Formats: sequence, C-alpha cells, structure tokens
Amino acid sequence: MWLWLPAAVMLLVAGCATPQWNTGFPEVHLQKPKSGALVIGVAQAEDSRASQVIGMRGRAELLAGPELGNYIERKFRNGLTDWGFDPVEALDPAKTSVKQPYKVLVVTLRSARFSWSGMLSGAAESTIGIAVKVYSPASKLIYSRDFTGNSSARAHMIKTGVAAGDLVAPAADEAVSSAFADPQFEKALR
Repeated sequence: MWLWLPAAVMLLVAGCATPQWNTGFPEVHLQKPKSGALVIGVAQAEDSRASQVIGMRGRAELLAGPELGNYIERKFRNGLTDWGFDPVEALDPAKTSVKQPYKVLVVTLRSARFSWSGMLSGAAESTIGIAVKVYSPASKLIYSRDFTGNSSARAHMIKTGVAAGDLVAPAADEAVSSAFADPQFEKALR
C-alpha cells in the first residue's frame, strides 16, 4: 500500500525547479554624436560567463542575460560620444575576416555577481568584471585590459528583478568608468 509514496516524493522533488527572476536594468538612451565626429566601431557586447545566474534573492536565482551586456555596451557608446566619437555598429575583428575602415572596440562581460543579505540587514553587494579590447583598422589588437566595478547599497526589500538590476547597474557603471579613466584606453582609441 505504501509502495507508491517513494515514487510520489521523487516525482514531486524532481518537478520542483528553482524559481528564477530576470534582472532588468535601467534604460540607457543613446546620445547623438556631433557632426564630423571620428568614427569608431563598437562590436556587440560579448558574454563569456558560464551561467547567467548572478546570485540569489531568497530561494530564487537572479539571472542577468543579454540585457546586462546591452546596458554596458550602451554606456560605452555614450562615453565615446562624450569623447567626440561617432560609435557605429561593427563586427568583432577576432571573429571575422571582413576589414573595417576604423578602429573597433570590443567589450566582453566576464563576470557578474550579486548578493543580498536579506531584509534584516539589507546589505546588497554587486561586482561586474569586463574585458575591453581595441583593434586597429588592420584588425590588430592594440589595447586589452580587464576592469572591475563594485557597488554596495542597502535594500530591505527587493520586490522585482528590476529592483535587483538597479542595484547591479552601479557596479557596471564603475567598471565602464574605470575603462574611461585609463589614459591608455583613450590613446588606443585616437
């Protein structure tokens, strides 16, 4: 009579997947470049992480998929526009034989982590790691460096994935700002 109980428990446990939340990020509107600005190619941001899981919120996994790479890429595009460039879409020179008539920026998302200690202390910590490369018009690598951004905040409630994204975005912003603070980065672009 009780022979069905182990099978029912196994079926129940196997059917219980870990809940997941997609992490949303703030909208980044692209700035318009000035007329006559120096053209620079920007490849679509790559993601070399083994998993899109960046952390947990309670028992749910927080995921940061392509929207995190898009957020970082848009931040780079606006930074380039601020520096007087006209960022245009380009192919990654390491992945194509098509020559491009301008330098190309390639950004790779290497790591993303988020932790939240819960409602009692409310401490939220984020870390973003990126790799930044610049290629010459001849597809020669002329700049390569990794950057990390960290952020911490207090958040007693995280009701949505967008709220988590608002806590992760400052770490991404810091990683991007670190690249723009490197004089060798600007030298490679010009």
